Amino acid sequence: MDFPACTQFAVIAGHVPDAKVVLNMCDPDRWFDSTQETVFSKPWIDWLPSSDAGAYMKATINDYFDGRMHDREHLVCRYHEHVAAVKALIPEERLLCSEVAQGSKCRTCVSGSRDAPASARSSR
Repeated sequence: MDFPACTQFAVIAGHVPDAKVVLNMCDPDRWFDSTQETVFSKPWIDWLPSSDAGAYMKATINDYFDGRMHDREHLVCRYHEHVAAVKALIPEERLLCSEVAQGSKCRTCVSGSRDAPASARSSR
């Protein structure tokens, strides 16, 4: 799941209780910088409310981040909260953790310690 669907990970995972859940992680500061260059760039955030998806985006982006999409400290805190919530709510046997290093492929592991099946690995 990508954002904003990942904000509803518990509900979605509950509908498919046998499915694996992939948690992609990277350096939180690098993640923040990326959001500011792409999905939370000022032109994009300014345009979204007037788009057809405006109400959805308000509920899934603005409300989730308390309207503070350009506040590094706040977003990095929300990032850590999300990672902790996923790890706390998804049983270890269902969780595939993926750490993305800059300039390298995802290194995927099951529960942070065992190799994931080849079918669960990302080529990115």
